[in-house]
Amino acid sequence: MGQSKSSEEEFAASIHRRIQTTQQDLPEQLRPFVISAIRKVVIETYRRQAINFIASFHKIGADNDIRVFEIIDEFLELQPLDKSEKDICRDSTSLIVRNVFYSSNKSERAYIQLLMKYFSIHFLMDGDVAITSYFSEMARRLRLYIGADILVRMLSETLVKPESRAMTNTISLLTDSGVKVYLTRQIMKEVYHHLCSTNSEFIAEHEKWFRHVQIEQTKHFDKILIRAFYYAYLEPDKHTASPKNWQNYLSNFGSPLWYSRDAKREDDFGSFLLNKFKLQFVEEHEIIEGLDRYALEKLTDKIVSVREQSITKTNTILAKNDAQILLHVARERTQRKEKVGSDIYGLSTWWLTEESVVLRAANELGLPSDTVMNPQFLVNLYYLDPRNMKNSEQADELAMPTTFGLRITDRVSKEQLDKFTENIGDLANLDEAAIKARIRAAANALKTM
Repeated sequence: MGQSKSSEEEFAASIHRRIQTTQQDLPEQLRPFVISAIRKVVIETYRRQAINFIASFHKIGADNDIRVFEIIDEFLELQPLDKSEKDICRDSTSLIVRNVFYSSNKSERAYIQLLMKYFSIHFLMDGDVAITSYFSEMARRLRLYIGADILVRMLSETLVKPESRAMTNTISLLTDSGVKVYLTRQIMKEVYHHLCSTNSEFIAEHEKWFRHVQIEQTKHFDKILIRAFYYAYLEPDKHTASPKNWQNYLSNFGSPLWYSRDAKREDDFGSFLLNKFKLQFVEEHEIIEGLDRYALEKLTDKIVSVREQSITKTNTILAKNDAQILLHVARERTQRKEKVGSDIYGLSTWWLTEESVVLRAANELGLPSDTVMNPQFLVNLYYLDPRNMKNSEQADELAMPTTFGLRITDRVSKEQLDKFTENIGDLANLDEAAIKARIRAAANALKTM
């Protein structure tokens, strides 16, 4: 990577400027460690993305999650710092890394583009028009059933600046080029109920004190849409808009009233998804009719087991949704006579998700497990075909695939988060300084739980 020197220097200079403007209190002697940690995270992220990409070719049910805090901790553990210094570096690194991935500037994107090319199969394909054409044509033949996790990620990108909406941009490129992306009623209902439960959680656990939260505390919150709300609320300059409150944020997904208790507005929400993301709707009966009931029951139970969940009604419904999609994709391939080697482009019908757990469950039962397409594959697919890039700005949009499998969160267990809320206590009669002090103390206590 010798030719990357100028890009790497510009990247380091950009990080240094971010530290100067957003981390003024960071001790001078710790700044080199933070810059090195950020560089390590970015490079390691793309290395792991490449592994996930290759795994998608070989039907390997790899763990797609890329946990940023684990990478930071691994790096800092090797540095000659005491615990308090490591904690300071960890907090500074995590804040800047999230900004690099979700609101990068031009020099940072240039470096990320370079890494993507280096760690993807671009170096193998460079100059080979036949291979590039093959991938391009294969993309146009795809038929994709979109997963609930992908849709939730796309919704979380709603207020992110357009160039950093990696998941949304990729799906948009697919649908604009004629690829059919299907939304089943089961998945639509799953995402709808996820928003309803997220709304209930926010009202119960965040409504009274969200105005006093600081950005470093948001990393502990489990729900991606709650974190996305806080990022947009606390960092308006890095987003297209800043919500005034939670209800205002929900209005980006239709009416906030749709997600109140017992609202039952699934169809309204479904219409919103279809129009916003240009999806094709598939009714529930089209998926479940004719499925092998025994195989469905066994796979459902196995998914719950592999996820190490209790057998509750909710867990079983979600597992059953996943099992239905997997078995339906396998059946539809048979009906369409899609086989590896049956024609030059092979399989066209896939389930687009990061649910690698389902693959493990299918493998254990000897059921088809080559039904899942890693979203990273699609990013590489289009990035490697210059004919899909009408201009440099469009190329920049796909140069930020790091939301795929990336977890920029340091989530704690539900029990710990409940303890966090309990420690904050009743804020009604406290002034602003006391409120922030209590929240900060509760957040610090999380580190020792």
